[in-house]
Amino acid sequence: MDRFILTERRGEVGIITLNRPPHILNAWHSAMRRQLIEAFDVFEGDADIRAIILTGGGDRAFSAGQDLNETRTFDAERGKEWVGEWERLYDRMRSLSKPLIAALNG
Repeated sequence: MDRFILTERRGEVGIITLNRPPHILNAWHSAMRRQLIEAFDVFEGDADIRAIILTGGGDRAFSAGQDLNETRTFDAERGKEWVGEWERLYDRMRSLSKPLIAALNG
């Protein structure tokens, strides 16, 4: 399985790095959103982690935003599912009990 995010621990800090190829500029897609939720769940459940940092791999951009190639062929039903995926990610981020810091780069 491709890893579209990388995780690491530095002391009491969990670090999540967006990890899509440089020419894609860490654009978000469904698999990345699922992996982000999983990583937030792991760090949230780890009593030794006191804060989480979200950053982008590479030096050109934190993220280009939504991967438009993914949405190009959506029909109405897939569009609804897509909105639900974003809601689940945002709900997870908002529900974290630990500080979430965006380390923007690029």
